[in-house]
Amino acid sequence: MNFDTHPLVVLERLRQQYGDSALCTFGVYEYEPQSLEDKRRTFNVAIAEVTRPWVQSTLDGLPAGMELALHSSIVLDGETFHIPMVDFATQSRAQLAKLNEYLGHKISDCVLWFDSGRSFHGYGVTLITAVEWRELMGRLLLANRPNLFPLIDPRWVGHRLIAGYSALRWSCNTKQYIQMPQLVMR
Repeated sequence: MNFDTHPLVVLERLRQQYGDSALCTFGVYEYEPQSLEDKRRTFNVAIAEVTRPWVQSTLDGLPAGMELALHSSIVLDGETFHIPMVDFATQSRAQLAKLNEYLGHKISDCVLWFDSGRSFHGYGVTLITAVEWRELMGRLLLANRPNLFPLIDPRWVGHRLIAGYSALRWSCNTKQYIQMPQLVMR
């Protein structure tokens, strides 16, 4: 596996910026299309422990039919922050620029984009507050224009608002997904 293009690079950057004391949340989940239920087991890991060998071991240990996702919630100095995350609804790179006005400069200037196989995943390499996270989720929905193909996956936003955190896949362990997310643009 090429960890230089895996979403792990997001946590490596955040660790450089915020230090070793951050606590990350991950989920192991079972994808069920069109379901309202989110079948997920969550666990916390110190950011300093999320290394390339740890990710490889965790991916190798996934049960059949289960996927690994990083959650947006990060605990730093006793406070919960969020990694800005975006689940794009298209594979068109030309559409990514249209999203910048909705992300705001704090996020758009530091997003790493990953090709997830059928769309793009975006991660901001800065932390935002819970209020800023809720505002981001609203702005992402507003990026979808009436009568046009959506830029953002609205079902993803709905699930994430219900859960209270964002989450993006780090694995490719089921037939639903066609590839491991790979870095395409900084």
